[in-house]
Amino acid sequence: MYTKEAAQSLYLYGGMHRFIPVLVYQQGFSVTEVPVMHELRKYGKSKYGFSKLWKDFPDVFTMFFLTKYSMRPMHFFGTVGLGLSLTGIIILIYLSYLHFIGEAIGRRPLLFLGMLLVLSGFQVFFTGFIADLILNVAHKKEQNLSLKYTTDTK
Repeated sequence: MYTKEAAQSLYLYGGMHRFIPVLVYQQGFSVTEVPVMHELRKYGKSKYGFSKLWKDFPDVFTMFFLTKYSMRPMHFFGTVGLGLSLTGIIILIYLSYLHFIGEAIGRRPLLFLGMLLVLSGFQVFFTGFIADLILNVAHKKEQNLSLKYTTDTK
């Protein structure tokens, strides 16, 4: 059961209806469980099987991201991006060492992997940077609107 305010505050899409208690709690409403008596299934069988887990995994990841990193996306994207970039840099340093001792590295797949990891890491890092900028701009607009609203009503 939900209060009217809690239900109206929800923005549900995809399979997010499975996480209504988490979403409501995240918005500051209290959440408790109410025991319900369920009747046994009379006809047919459940359609919920192991394959359903694979379909719901993206929604679980979305909920994890929204609950933990929605107000600080750089913490997520920055960590992932730095990890990718550092792995690529380590690979490229290793290959540079091999190059300086006289081995040919131009046709090694590891060279392309190192370059791919560095470039991917930068892209992921700057995705977090852009997400942080968007949050900052939205927050400033929200502050300006609330400031304007309070000065207009006085």
